Amino acid sequence: MLIRFICENFLSFGNEKNAFEFLNTAASKTKSLPEHVFKISPNISVLRGAAIYGANASGKTNFIKAIEYAKNIIESRKKGIEEYNLSSRQNKFCKSNKSKFVFEFKLDNAIYEYGFEIDSKEVVSEWLRSTNLNGKREKTFFEREKDKIINDKEIAAIVNKIKKESQFFEKYSKKAVKKNELLLHRLADDDVKFAQDLISWFGKIAIIRGVNHSVYFKEKELSDFAKIILKKIDWQIEDVSFEKETLIKKPSEISGGVPNEFAEAVFNHLLDRFKENKKAISMQIAGPNGKKIYLTVDEEGVKQIEILIIRKGKEFTLEQESDGIRRIFDLIPMLFSANSKNSEKLNPQSIFIIDEIEKSLHPHIAREVVNMFFESGKTSENQLIFTTHDTNLLDLSLLRKDEIWFAEKDKNLNTHFTSLAEFKDVREDLVISKGYLQGRFGAIPFIGNWRDE
Repeated sequence: MLIRFICENFLSFGNEKNAFEFLNTAASKTKSLPEHVFKISPNISVLRGAAIYGANASGKTNFIKAIEYAKNIIESRKKGIEEYNLSSRQNKFCKSNKSKFVFEFKLDNAIYEYGFEIDSKEVVSEWLRSTNLNGKREKTFFEREKDKIINDKEIAAIVNKIKKESQFFEKYSKKAVKKNELLLHRLADDDVKFAQDLISWFGKIAIIRGVNHSVYFKEKELSDFAKIILKKIDWQIEDVSFEKETLIKKPSEISGGVPNEFAEAVFNHLLDRFKENKKAISMQIAGPNGKKIYLTVDEEGVKQIEILIIRKGKEFTLEQESDGIRRIFDLIPMLFSANSKNSEKLNPQSIFIIDEIEKSLHPHIAREVVNMFFESGKTSENQLIFTTHDTNLLDLSLLRKDEIWFAEKDKNLNTHFTSLAEFKDVREDLVISKGYLQGRFGAIPFIGNWRDE
């Protein structure tokens, strides 16, 4: 679970005193919707949701971009820092050339804080600390400054125990880690499972834009779940078919206008993959104009599959459906995984982040998506963090006060978040949407009178 995220000098997030911090813990005075809270220790309760409101250009999307940028650095172990083009993403009003990213999260039976500070060419500093869930004092695993490791006692003990080499870790102190790489990467590349597990945690962060729909062909329970959801939100849908297959004997038979050279490469890749592991494989490729084409391979050969929506006995492809229906197809795997009993059936992901969750959705459907997430995973550690302009979701029967955030920029154009729980005299029966639109909580646009121009 994500507990805290800190960012400095990145897009609209400032430096030091103006640094950005998102703390996703429950407010002690907010007692509503207790199922939205996951108690990880006697003193720490983490929220399962966060809804972020704000005017256009207030920094809501920048928050997601910052998490994604840091996540990509941590997960991409083969790249140096200079490959991430940091200078073009730094806050234009900050004089510093350094940016900082810090994650605090629960993993197994401990709370970890992992952070790094970088410039456009090298890692300036990096550290890893933890606190036991029973509240014992903080433990530092390692600290580094540029290519020098200055505190390595705890991580050295772990590495030595795993590798059965008492001098194994000394090579980092003698040869030093490269200036442009994370120490966490160096450890993982040397098969230190502890470091690999930490990196794997960041794979639990799923930033949802367009989902690879081939996942529907891999998991029958997911496709069955999709049928239920789609029929629920659109009464005109009679059925959904994931079974129509066409055997492809040669690359040129792949329909959808895929260029021959690309079709041949994909066709051969699928055959090679099946030859290697003897398991059915499904994949999604993009055809002209973004058309999604679904392919699978099994012992019979390569097949092209179609997702079909049946209305009054007639079949419609996804391309013939509305943006809203296609958007639901992107969100259904999240709703399926939100239930703890289903999470292991897909790639386990527990932190779902969505920009403009209401995009292309009717307000009633957007509300139902949020409600389904919380209802289906009451005992899970899954979290949903989203930005939105939909005031229909500003409802204290749907979200807790400490789950509602307002994004604004200060006079120096630095983004800050303020929780609704920080405002005084916000009663549980208050119509929050009305107060928000009236400007009571800020985070609304100021629109000039264009008639005066």
